[in-house]
Amino acid sequence: MKLIDKIEYCLKNFPETRNSDPMLTFKVIYEFHNSHIKQFENNWWTTTEIQKEIREDHVKRLRAKFNERGMYLPTDEKVLKQRKLLQKIWHQEMSPSNPCRG
Repeated sequence: MKLIDKIEYCLKNFPETRNSDPMLTFKVIYEFHNSHIKQFENNWWTTTEIQKEIREDHVKRLRAKFNERGMYLPTDEKVLKQRKLLQKIWHQEMSPSNPCRG
């Protein structure tokens, strides 16, 4: 199963993962790579091996692709507003009319 399919499964079945990329990343690892998770003194740890394979920045980019299509949007209104604001700022900075772009 591809990473994007794992992400979609988690976003669809665990709505709380829509508000937090770290939580989404952990849930993907927990659901599909459980052998790479260890508990020590009430904390959860993932192996370095799986951290290299499933990186949070990759998960974030793939989650954003769903959001661009209006799918699996955050359930927390503050998170939704923040992501839209950041997207607007990014588009302004990347605009060909921006004199600082270069």
